[in-house]
Amino acid sequence: MYKFVFKLCGIICLLFVLIIHNNFNSTYARTRQKAINIKVSKYDSYPKTVFAYKTYILKNSTYSDDIHSYKNEYFLKNESPSNWTEKLVIQNFIQIKNPIEYAEEKIKQNNGKIIYTRKFHYAIYSNMPVRKTNGKRTLVQILTKAEMNPKAPGIQVFEYYKKYPYTTKRDIKLANDSSKLVYEKYIHQILQYKIPQVINKRIKIN
Repeated sequence: MYKFVFKLCGIICLLFVLIIHNNFNSTYARTRQKAINIKVSKYDSYPKTVFAYKTYILKNSTYSDDIHSYKNEYFLKNESPSNWTEKLVIQNFIQIKNPIEYAEEKIKQNNGKIIYTRKFHYAIYSNMPVRKTNGKRTLVQILTKAEMNPKAPGIQVFEYYKKYPYTTKRDIKLANDSSKLVYEKYIHQILQYKIPQVINKRIKIN
């Protein structure tokens, strides 16, 4: 009688262990499947840079025969070359040896102003041209840093762009007021920003 009870208890314990084991494997399998099914952003593999606490993704890179280098354009995650409100542009100019002379020439062409310079090292300047997109006028604030390239001949240039669409004089005043706030907010960031090296690769994302 006792032997039968012991055998019965043993069988019950074995069944209990098998049930727990199967449930564990089933839970593990479901958890693993969920982990596999997590969506990976299509931009995860693209170069990124962080400027003023925002992440920008390289979505456009084209080669220029004029400067014999690539022009890299970084955009916010939900923006692109066709719908941007802010973007970063990075270029190398191997034939230019002085960033301050480059900045002085650019502000003559674009009615800009120099903000900071450090002899032979860098220049920071700004301008705000009016451009047309699809027949609509837009003020574009551009803050630029030109500096000696530490890893290649010539200079490297970083530009921060911000758009202000307008239709009335009041819009222009609001844009100018906003641009002053952006200037005050971002100028320190530009001074500290370490310009990434140009990616020598063609990339096009609409």
